[in-house]
Amino acid sequence: MPGRFSQYLAFELPKQAKFVSRNVKREEYDVFSLEELLQYFNAYLQTNFAFALVGERRTSLQQTLAKLKTRFTQPISDYDAQPDKPAPNVWDVLTKPTPREALVKELDKLADDIAEEWQATLKATVTDPGKLTQKVRPLEAGHSVGVQNNPRSGTIGAFLRSKGKVYLLSNAHILTQNAFNDKDQSPIVQPSMTDGGMEVVANTAHHFPIVGGAINPMDAAIACVRDDVNISLEYPHIGELTGFREAKTGETLRMACRSSGFIQAIVTRVVQEWPVRNWVVNGGARIKFGPVLELRASTTIFTNLEGDSGGLWIGEDNKAVALNFSGGEESTYAGAIPITTVIAYMQKALNDGQAGLIGVENSTLYRPT
Repeated sequence: MPGRFSQYLAFELPKQAKFVSRNVKREEYDVFSLEELLQYFNAYLQTNFAFALVGERRTSLQQTLAKLKTRFTQPISDYDAQPDKPAPNVWDVLTKPTPREALVKELDKLADDIAEEWQATLKATVTDPGKLTQKVRPLEAGHSVGVQNNPRSGTIGAFLRSKGKVYLLSNAHILTQNAFNDKDQSPIVQPSMTDGGMEVVANTAHHFPIVGGAINPMDAAIACVRDDVNISLEYPHIGELTGFREAKTGETLRMACRSSGFIQAIVTRVVQEWPVRNWVVNGGARIKFGPVLELRASTTIFTNLEGDSGGLWIGEDNKAVALNFSGGEESTYAGAIPITTVIAYMQKALNDGQAGLIGVENSTLYRPT
């Protein structure tokens, strides 16, 4: 997968009028000056890491960027002064990066170092993503979950608290036998039945009943965890949540999920009407949702597989942002419901304006009347 910054550039550069798509990806940078690429990097940092880059960190970063600017000014100038730049062959692409490509790679490394430093302070776990289909006790987000005696698998997205009870959060189509029935109280097993699960760990308590012929605001459900089942606040490869918030266009989000393991994507836009390809009613009409966050990756390595539904998209600041629910099998996109929408609905369903993500200080989104 490309570095965080080059993935960001893949979506930002095409927005510019002077952008020219090339057959060789690295040449896309050639129409942008050194100063412009550094400006993009600063914009990327502001979008993803403004919370972390303060004080000495900010000073150290500015010094590093000044050194990079000095280092690459002359090579870029010399490269641009060449009268003719023939199209590079495959060997050149693999072994001889252009100065701008080399700069972007340096900025990728710098962005990754910043992310790793921040995540280290949050004590991220090192759980093997390949084990997310296995039984895990205490229960941990990112792992397989499903309805008893139902072959469908999904992902535990998060845990909520309300009035002394603990609830696990995922999609309605994962935590119910029938997402159209607002009375569904299915027994929930972890892992899913397909992954060998037999032990009931929770029972569906509330979900947004899906409606055909309308634009549904969410695909979300909570299941009350049994009193004798403990939970963990850790997310594999991510650590603990630090809060929740709205999404920011252009930011990198991360998710630990049952099938893909650990993936990253960029928030590209908000879609007001999102039809789900393989979910139909009324003679073939697709079920629709909105507003939905669209997330895309700039590489086909990204996957959003069956079983990843219900995973929680988390920002670089470890704040919960959105609940995954849709995407093309092994595609480059995903659809997710804003977490603020989900929490507000569950607070109303639970008649508890203080209900929220466990381990997180929550502002009141809904106040019972």
